[in-house]
Amino acid sequence: FSPVQWSPTVGGLGGSHEPYSGSPSLVSPMHTQAICGMEIVGTRNAHHVTTVSSEGKVCLWSTAQLSEPHHSVLLRDSDQKDYSISAVALSDTDANLITLGTHDGHVVR
Repeated sequence: FSPVQWSPTVGGLGGSHEPYSGSPSLVSPMHTQAICGMEIVGTRNAHHVTTVSSEGKVCLWSTAQLSEPHHSVLLRDSDQKDYSISAVALSDTDANLITLGTHDGHVVR
């Protein structure tokens, strides 16, 4: 890790760095809380990383561009309350299917 320039590493954090770069904002596309789940999927020529965090955010990252996610969504239930995610699983047969486990015991697809 460079002490001057932060760069993300799949699978961990270095030093006291947070899992986002720059100053957090209210509408950050990156995680603002600790990442609690990660899956790497892809083909022989292209891989993507899916991360989830306890604030209810799912981020999709290209391994070629890990400085920020190429897609990010903050999940909410029907009452507009954020999900508190604790686990993620991706389907081997359906690339669009993401299954999440929440801290309160629910499974969300």
